[in-house]
Amino acid sequence: MNCSLSNASAACNFSNILPNTTSSSTDTAATTVLNDKQKVRIFIYVLSIILSWIGNSLVILVSYLNRQSLSSCRILMAHLAITNLLFSVRLPFQIRIELNHGAWEWGVWYCKVMHGFSSASLLASIETVTVIAIERYRGISKPYAPKWTKTHLIASIVLVWLVALITYTPYMYYINIHGTYCYDIYPTPTAQKVYSIVLFTFRYVIPLTILSYCYFTIGLIVHRRPTRVSTHQNQTTENFRKRENIRIIRILVIIVVAFALLTAPTSIWWLWYDFGGSGGAVALDLIEVFAAFLYLHSAINPIIYGIMDKQFKKGVSDLFAMVCKCCSSARNSPLNGDNHNDPSSGKVVTFASKAV
Repeated sequence: MNCSLSNASAACNFSNILPNTTSSSTDTAATTVLNDKQKVRIFIYVLSIILSWIGNSLVILVSYLNRQSLSSCRILMAHLAITNLLFSVRLPFQIRIELNHGAWEWGVWYCKVMHGFSSASLLASIETVTVIAIERYRGISKPYAPKWTKTHLIASIVLVWLVALITYTPYMYYINIHGTYCYDIYPTPTAQKVYSIVLFTFRYVIPLTILSYCYFTIGLIVHRRPTRVSTHQNQTTENFRKRENIRIIRILVIIVVAFALLTAPTSIWWLWYDFGGSGGAVALDLIEVFAAFLYLHSAINPIIYGIMDKQFKKGVSDLFAMVCKCCSSARNSPLNGDNHNDPSSGKVVTFASKAV
């Protein structure tokens, strides 16, 4: 078993708990137990691939079709889908590693870049959720302030990726091929502990602090703000804006809670382990079970959209209707005939809302 297999985004050193190849009877029993766990993990990986690749691709596609009318929040949600999709690209490699009993077979370059970049994508998704919270906090607390421009959005996304890539540069540097395994070994135990604290801080302490403050304050503002009533039209618009903001807040809060539930055990376990927690084969099997659920987070967000976001559901419905019209037009039109009717012109995929 290798460190990178178990740990997508934390400092680790398995040089003291790698399987002992000299103990045949113990290894045989351990291998039998591990194979059962491998089957569970492979099932989770396959489920994550199906849900993440389909769900996040739909979010990206629907957002692209409505790119002219997307709000800042919706654009950031599309970027969140991109980071989730990039993180889940690693899953086929994970399945192959499981089938290969943990051995790495793609060389040093893939060992460093694939593990490092996918882990950076995980951090980028957390940072994107944080940026969305800040954008919502600003938009709701100061509704008449200037909206975020395209420059603000581009700068935010660039900053997210810079922080994510810089944070995981030490991980990419120290991860390497050791025997037949791909894992990271740090020069000293102190360096390993310091880096674990850095990752835990950037992945949990800072984001959760910002998220808690933003959403708590937003909740107070939304529920306490009086509805301005100057005309019936203004009252209707204000009520609609309030309902839309509350719905978006609910979606984002559920995304944060789902992420914390699926990823907190992995990060907390590694922090505990690096600071003297007991190791061994049982502990390694436990963290690999935790890590398997880590990948489910990349598939959770589009499911939440589909259940709670009416605009997204309508966008997906209109998208499939447009595809069906295209297929129907292709079947009914002559092979070499000209068809000037745009099958998409009669149906507009509506994903964005001006109130958001």
